[in-house]
Amino acid sequence: MKKLLSIYHCTFIIGAALMLAACEFETSGNGDLDGLWQLTQQDSVGTQTSQNMRQSGIFWAVQVRLLQIKSGPQKGYYRFNRSNGRLRLYSADLDKEGNADTTSLYNYRVLKLNGSKMVLEDDNVKLSFRKY
Repeated sequence: MKKLLSIYHCTFIIGAALMLAACEFETSGNGDLDGLWQLTQQDSVGTQTSQNMRQSGIFWAVQVRLLQIKSGPQKGYYRFNRSNGRLRLYSADLDKEGNADTTSLYNYRVLKLNGSKMVLEDDNVKLSFRKY
């Protein structure tokens, strides 16, 4: 009986190992950028004014290669690229041939990015977020 249980255990372990080996795990490589971000403050670079945005209901959801900006019932989807201290947002739409538009819609400098805060800035505005 022990030998029979041992054979079942070995078969189960080998089967589980084969199933796991067949799976591919894709990681985004986005690090701290992945997750749900709430816009908390918007600063105007030119006029030096600041606006508390906590009650605005604006959230950025980042996962793998897609960024969703949600403001109440309105949603917008963007592809993004983060490199060299910049976060560039592109349209998620495809043209008639199925090609992605490579024109950057937004080009932010990443001033701060960690597990709890993100601060982005362009020539006009500085956006502060908290990880939700």
